Amino acid sequence: MFSTRAHFILDTIYNVISVHDFPIVPHQDWTASYGAYKEKLTRRIQRFWHVLHRSVLFVRWGEIGVQEAAALRAIQSSLTPASCSILFMQPVSGLESIQEIDWKLGDISTLQVPLERPNDIAVWDYALDGLSLTGYWT
Repeated sequence: MFSTRAHFILDTIYNVISVHDFPIVPHQDWTASYGAYKEKLTRRIQRFWHVLHRSVLFVRWGEIGVQEAAALRAIQSSLTPASCSILFMQPVSGLESIQEIDWKLGDISTLQVPLERPNDIAVWDYALDGLSLTGYWT
């Protein structure tokens, strides 16, 4: 049985970090788990591409400027065959309430949210109000 400890692997070619996919097994190199890891990633990527053929909302928490947002949307549009929207949630230190920002970029919405409250249900309720999930895995 595998230990709960795992190798911390950094792929310097694709800049991907794996923290828990390669368990530490005594007398076994981390690469012994690579086949199962690759299969899992392939399965997830295929499922993600399938989801992109439907209406999708991408949510990003973090700082972003209007030029970066427009560039990200342009790249996303070229890769996504279906209708997609982006919600940027920008954390701001000391902010007391949520502020809507209109960058006039079509299907991009931006909210400035209190930095100190990333797990606040009220913040997420506000951001996701009116949205519902569909059968996106079928």
